Amino acid sequence: MTLDDLVELEPEARPLRFHPEGGSFSHYGPIMYAPGGADPAVSNVTAHELNHYWMHSSTPYGAVLDELAELAGRGTIQYCAGLYNDGQSIPIPAMDVARAFQERRISAERHGQLHLLAGRHVVPWTHDVLLENWFEGVDLASVRSANLAKLLRWLVDYEDRSRAMRPDDGLFADSPPPFSDYQRRFVLYWADALDSNRQQAFPTIGPTGGAARPLGAQHLFEACAQQVEQVDEAFWEGASQPVRDLYWGLFASLVAKFPGTVDSAEGFRSIVSTFMVLADLALFTPVGRVYGRLREDSMSWLDLHPGWRFQRLLDVLKPDDWLEGVDDKARHLQWRLCVTLGWPPPDRFLTLGAKLAPVTHDLARHAAACRMRLEEDDRLIVDAGFDAGRLEPFLVDHYPIFIRESETTVGGSTIADRLHPLVSYSLASFAWMVMRDGSLRWPELFPPKLDFRHLFDNIDSYEGMIGMYRDIVPFYPDDAFCSAADLAE
Repeated sequence: MTLDDLVELEPEARPLRFHPEGGSFSHYGPIMYAPGGADPAVSNVTAHELNHYWMHSSTPYGAVLDELAELAGRGTIQYCAGLYNDGQSIPIPAMDVARAFQERRISAERHGQLHLLAGRHVVPWTHDVLLENWFEGVDLASVRSANLAKLLRWLVDYEDRSRAMRPDDGLFADSPPPFSDYQRRFVLYWADALDSNRQQAFPTIGPTGGAARPLGAQHLFEACAQQVEQVDEAFWEGASQPVRDLYWGLFASLVAKFPGTVDSAEGFRSIVSTFMVLADLALFTPVGRVYGRLREDSMSWLDLHPGWRFQRLLDVLKPDDWLEGVDDKARHLQWRLCVTLGWPPPDRFLTLGAKLAPVTHDLARHAAACRMRLEEDDRLIVDAGFDAGRLEPFLVDHYPIFIRESETTVGGSTIADRLHPLVSYSLASFAWMVMRDGSLRWPELFPPKLDFRHLFDNIDSYEGMIGMYRDIVPFYPDDAFCSAADLAE
């Protein structure tokens, strides 16, 4: 990987989207936060965040996010270890180091190992962050200016690195279909074609009162969660236009396509149910070390991105496809739409995901969700009014870190079980600090409002947890790091 391919990432490009005001979800951990109290609105917010957790855990796109997080942590560890183990200081932010080499402000000859590590780990890290924000449809300059051909090549590179990190013989408990070089070359052919036929790198949503914005998975997640939460008018009256687009724009596109359907309560329920089924199908992306092997020659690059997948579904949806609710007809509708579009149907994904070996808590959680979905006629696609009690068997074994005011619940019967999701969150925060921020803020390695007294016998504070972290790789002592600016020659 050459330093010329370094992506300039904005401070707000950080994929760690966790805002503990009202309610929030982060797929690092994963972590749910909901306000305390007995108000019915609190229950609605909790349902909203639980829907995020279930959709993340049970869809192929959620598995892609977990892969990208694992790669980000691995690349950061290797960058730091490569310097620390050689007795060198670790200059941060690492992006500034790569940029300084790119602009020849520091000498590659004089700092040979640092130059090697910047190209090997820092540049791919910037690609992975951009890929995630592209998939998510985050409205950032880096996404708006992204070159589609490069994104497709970086997608292949991400899959190659992810497959090397966890090859099939350690990834699956049962023999999966092979990830042949055919699927890999397939995407590269599209990239070559797009070199001479430039196209916009992202689909758009809107405008609903302003400029069209990039469309992606975050709109699918939020629009579905809002239908589960059933927000009131006060929310919309106080919401900004970007927030309205995020929570409402995608759903509004379906309503606009068939406006006569909203004339009755039954018609509106039909729209909601059909939307939830389409959104779920849009997240069955044939991407990554697990699901990239399901790409078929009937597909195009449009079929890899959640936003474009949803738009393609709208293009082929017919009035007689509408559902009256989410039941066993939902999976049949998904199957018919997949046949029309030349996509592999969801059950092929779920059957493959169910074969994953529980080598990490993320893989164990995803495999369990896939098995549960295959056992249910409606494939556990959440609709408004969905009985959350149906997810209880899954939550017993795979509970997220759940924070409500000062009360924290972390699943797992052993210290290792409870520590793993916390380390996952911490490593994601650490990677951003090392690679982009350049400032190690130790308290921010942990979720806000965490009460350690409920988690460990020998740690009862942030300070105690930080003390433990300072003694383990990759959370090195403060004096192991230096400013990237100190390297200027």
